[in-house]
This record gives sequence, C-alpha cells and structure tokens, in this order.
Amino acid sequence: MPTLQPLSALISILLVCPFAAISADKLPVGDLHDIVAFKNGDTLTGNIPGTTSTSIDFSNPAVGHLTLKWADITSVQIKHAVRIVSGPQGSKTNVFNNPTISVRPESSEDKLLLEVRETAQPNAVRLQNVQSIADVTAPAGGTQPLGWRLAKFKLNTAILAATQHQQTYGAELDLVRNWHADEQGWPHQRTLLQLIPSYDDKRKNNKPGSANITQDYFGKLQHLIFINSDNFYASSVADIYRNNSLGLYFQQAYGGGLGVIVHDIELNSDLRFIGQHFYPPTPSQSLVGSQLSERYSFSLDCIRPHTTLNETAIVTPVFNVGRAWQTQALIELVIPITAKLGFSLSASDYYVENAPPAFRKNYFKTTFGLQFSPAKKP
Repeated sequence: MPTLQPLSALISILLVCPFAAISADKLPVGDLHDIVAFKNGDTLTGNIPGTTSTSIDFSNPAVGHLTLKWADITSVQIKHAVRIVSGPQGSKTNVFNNPTISVRPESSEDKLLLEVRETAQPNAVRLQNVQSIADVTAPAGGTQPLGWRLAKFKLNTAILAATQHQQTYGAELDLVRNWHADEQGWPHQRTLLQLIPSYDDKRKNNKPGSANITQDYFGKLQHLIFINSDNFYASSVADIYRNNSLGLYFQQAYGGGLGVIVHDIELNSDLRFIGQHFYPPTPSQSLVGSQLSERYSFSLDCIRPHTTLNETAIVTPVFNVGRAWQTQALIELVIPITAKLGFSLSASDYYVENAPPAFRKNYFKTTFGLQFSPAKKP
C-alpha cells in the first residue's frame, strides 16, 4: 500500500489540475466581488449588474445567471459604485461607493426598504420605496429608455364650492427625453416639455355679468445636464404663461442655472430674462431676475400604498424694476388607482406683484382629476 501513495497523489494532481485551470480561466478573482447573504445563512459571491424593486440580477461562472428575490435576502455587499433610485415615483437618487446594503425588517413585496452603509461613512442611510440599483457606469436613467416618452397625462376639473359656482377644465401633458453623452453615461441629459392649458369660469352669483372667466395657459421647455452624479445638474429653461385674470396675455422667460437633488428635495436657482406683455393700456415690461425653486415629494402610504404628496414653491425676485416679483405654489396629492392610473387632488396659487391696477394680483385654483403615467411599472 505505501508504494501506491505517490501514484495516487500523481493521479489526483492530473485530475484536479485541468479543472483548476478551467476554473481559473472562468472565475477571475477580480470578477467575484459582490456578496449576497440569504436569510437561511447561505452566501453567494459573484456579480450584481443591477436590481429592480423585487429582484437582483446575479451571476458567477459556477451557477450561471440567477434572479434572486429580495424577500429571501438579508444583505448585499457591492464592491463598486452604484446608483440607487428610490422614493415616491423614483424621485430620489443616491450614489454610494462600495456599499453594504441591508434589507430592513419592515420591507415587503410591495415596498422595498433598505439601509445602506458605506465603508468610509459611520452612519447608515435609510431609503424608502427603492426602485432600482445600477452600476454608475451604466447608461443614465437606470431602466429609463432613451428618447422621448410620455411621462404624465392628466385631465382635471374644479372642486365646486357651496358659495361660488365654479367650472374649471384643464389638462397637463409631460413629455421627457432621456439621453447620455457617451458609453459611461456621464454627463447625461434630460429634457422636459410641459404643457398645461386651463379654462376657468367662476361666478359668485347668477346675476348677468358676474362671470369671471380666466384662460390660463402654461408651457415649459427645460433641459438638464447632470454633472458627475444624479444629484447635481445645470439647467436651461424657456417658459411661457398667459392668464387674463392677472392681466397677462403673454409672459415669456428664458434662463439658466444650477440645481441639486438631495433625497426627495430638489433645489434650483437661475438667472432669467422675463418679457411681460399686459392687456392695454398697461405697457409691456422687460425684466431681469432670478428664480428660486424648491420641490419636495414624500410618501403617504398610510392612505394607500404608493400615495404621494408633491409640493412646489417658487419665488422670482426682479432686479431692474421695483415691486415686480412673482411667487408660485403648488401642492398635489396623488392616490394610485392602478399601477399607472391615479386620482389627483391639487391646489395652486400664482401671485404677480406688478399686475395692472384693473386686474387681480393673485390667482388661486383647486382641482381634482385623473392622472395617467405610462412609464410607471406595476
């Protein structure tokens, strides 16, 4: 028997070496950097190119390509920079380097809640309603397709008040174009085209001549160039506005500025030229000013899953003319009916300080309607 040991060892080496060579060729050390930990205690090491809100794309040479469910996972370690999209309707984007991602206990199949910790950061970040995780070198916008797409279409009418007869009919159309400059996706760009027509007929009583009819039109073309991440961007904008209740038969504005998106809050500031054309005999004005805007979106799942409350506040100070500033405010509640169809309830206010004397300075409107968002996923 002792004389057979060297022979057995040689046979073992000859059998193992070819498989070792194959494994070394198929299984480079540098490729197996991401670790998935399961609730049953098992772990897998391989590559995670991306995820959705329900599953993880995973692969390694031993098991091939797998689709793993978040419901079976406790944590994921990713050894590269990733972009995580979360928040109501994917409104929040964060970039993390080499993160450890834990699934929070209150997470469910309908709502993925994660806790993310970076190696260099002592505190973890809690993310609500996570939509996707992708390598930062992937084309911008995650799973959003390049080219033009319909982001939102809404039909609305007014809430009728007991003390005032009010008829309001309006619509909103939002078109978005996503594109990126190179294969790395940076800097990537997004264009928004927004059109909002509205017709208002308010009557405090039924007497002839008591009608207050307002034709309200708004159009906006905005182009964003994101800088190094999904959080910072440079913007250029052109918008037009008409509201005969405020004495404006046409207002045009052109400007450019910078913006930042932090969690669910977006802040933007720009410098702009504003051309105001009033109803006669008030003369037109050319204004130079700035627009400061803040937008905030947060979840109200206590009402219904995926319910969101969106708030926007805009202040436009003017530099070359005294008392010509403007403010805008909007608050909107969107309650989903299906994955893509929702019920909306909104209140908006537009204030023009230098409105002509014969017209009102303030225009307030409340509406409810149906909102269709074809880009949203079930």
